Amino acid sequence: MDVTAWTVIVPLSVATLLTGFAQSLGTSWGIMRYYWVVAKVVLTVPASAILLLHVRPISYLADVAAAGTLASGGEHRLREQLIANAGAALFVLVVTTILSI
Repeated sequence: MDVTAWTVIVPLSVATLLTGFAQSLGTSWGIMRYYWVVAKVVLTVPASAILLLHVRPISYLADVAAAGTLASGGEHRLREQLIANAGAALFVLVVTTILSI
């Protein structure tokens, strides 16, 4: 997950922000003209910031798993936190997709 997070998820998150701003500023939709565009920005910016904060725990758990000590159970809360964060991220993705449709 460490490699996937840094090489796929983080760059796509940044690309989402950049393309969203470029499209909103370069088209007639605008960035503050429609409520659903504002809602998508309000959801996407914090979600991307939170992702950048949580890549560090992903890297830590990847190192622990690679060392073979993950089964010791000391990282149980961290694993639960990452599962909850993934669920929240999925919720944000579903909401932004619905707003786009």
